[in-house]
Amino acid sequence: METTRTAHRLGGAALALAAALLPLAATPASAAGTAADGAKSPAGAGSRSADHEARLGADRPTGGLELTLSDGEGTWTRAVRLYCPSGTGTHPQGPAACADLARAHGDPGAVPPATGACSMIHDPVTATAFGTFRGRTVEWEETFPNECLLHRSSGDLFRF
Repeated sequence: METTRTAHRLGGAALALAAALLPLAATPASAAGTAADGAKSPAGAGSRSADHEARLGADRPTGGLELTLSDGEGTWTRAVRLYCPSGTGTHPQGPAACADLARAHGDPGAVPPATGACSMIHDPVTATAFGTFRGRTVEWEETFPNECLLHRSSGDLFRF
């Protein structure tokens, strides 16, 4: 297991820290269908997997969007923060990602698709977007057959 090898290389202190933080990461904020502030989750929020909720944890963005990518088996996750319209945050393609999202009126699932060939290799990837865009709440998740098809469907929004 890669996590075990990495923790072993870092030494016992890192392993102890990881063990101490694990219970915090494993407790989803919406375990009972409510947010950390007690508000009910919006309609459709129940469609997200329990594993995804556990990985995301209680840290929801207070402004801008938190974008994540994860593989179908839950062995890796990448996340960035995006603030529009400025394109600031940790997204490497921030301005282009904001432009794609603006063309889709804030709906990651409505980004105009690109054309091009993709292999038909089955290597699922799940993309999520949570936060706010132009004052509107965004809660979106979709699983794609592979990363190429994700990028064709989402422009620069999930290129990180």
